[in-house]
Amino acid sequence: MPAQGQLFDLVAPGSRGLWTEADQRILSPIYCTKATNLRLSNSGALTLRNGYDDQTTTELSADVKSLHEYRKANGDVEMILAWDGGISNNIDSPAANDISGSVSDGDGAWFFQNFNDKCIGLQDGETPIVYSGSTFATIVAASGTAPSGGVGCAAYGRLWVVNTDGQTIQYSGLLDETDWGGTGAGQIAMNNIWTDGQDTVQAIRGFNGALVVWGKRHVVFFADAQGTEIGVNPNNLFVQDIIAGTGCASQNSVQLIGEADILFASSRGIQSLGRLIQERSNPIETLTAKVEAEIVDHIQSVTATDNIRSVILQSKGCTYQLPDEQHDLGTRDSPLVPGRRGQPGAACPCVQVGLGPVQLGSPRQR
Repeated sequence: MPAQGQLFDLVAPGSRGLWTEADQRILSPIYCTKATNLRLSNSGALTLRNGYDDQTTTELSADVKSLHEYRKANGDVEMILAWDGGISNNIDSPAANDISGSVSDGDGAWFFQNFNDKCIGLQDGETPIVYSGSTFATIVAASGTAPSGGVGCAAYGRLWVVNTDGQTIQYSGLLDETDWGGTGAGQIAMNNIWTDGQDTVQAIRGFNGALVVWGKRHVVFFADAQGTEIGVNPNNLFVQDIIAGTGCASQNSVQLIGEADILFASSRGIQSLGRLIQERSNPIETLTAKVEAEIVDHIQSVTATDNIRSVILQSKGCTYQLPDEQHDLGTRDSPLVPGRRGQPGAACPCVQVGLGPVQLGSPRQR
């Protein structure tokens, strides 16, 4: 006679997300080894992912490569999108509302930044472009030569953009995208700073009063030695810290979590850049250790790193677009599980397969 079956209570099954690194072991039911097309609900339980609503009436003949929320000083917002052959500020009918003007728009892989009430576009091999409400135009330098390396950011009242050599960061004059050779402009030679062999600049961001520069194998922190009302004065910059052995795979993967942290994709997976102010150091924490092999394999398989994308969904988490998959790093409360003394904890990753989107974007108010 077969033994009588026993009942087991499953408390919050799958609430800690994926743990594929341990899929050959007996796991607690709070973990799962498969979580396709699922997400974590506000109560912390696994549930079906949300669907998508079409926002475009007249679709494009090419994939959208860039999405950006252009926020104006008066509070108005425009969603800028770019594809191979055009740039638009109208999601409903992009092609009929092309604002690319006279710029070279054959490749839609622009990296957009908001700067001084304008929208700046960066792309490798192209002179930066600017938009302020009419059509985009190529920036004409009033002094010096505008950099065309495609990697950069707008921070502390300046544009910080790498040159085509991947080593030289040029910064513009204060609030002037045309000034690249005046008294307020300058450059930083990163090949004098790398500590673990030569590297190339992959991303630049302003963060907590510092300028952070990622290479493929380095993270370099610049700080202002004297402090200034604009956050950073380039004349006072010094290297505050260098972390070797990790870096950034794509500037499109860098996401600021308020003023608390930055997430980015590296060759090790999705990582967190945290500061321990008491120790005056900048540790790196891996958020995807439980799915490391899968994430790393996907990142390393990308031939065009611009195809690694990410987006922050306020209060819902961070989504990373990798080849053929999206990985949601979300929890029921926030993008990161709070640890002790405000330190970030582990993420709860779920995978969404076959969603269709090739580009990610999210209005700040959503």
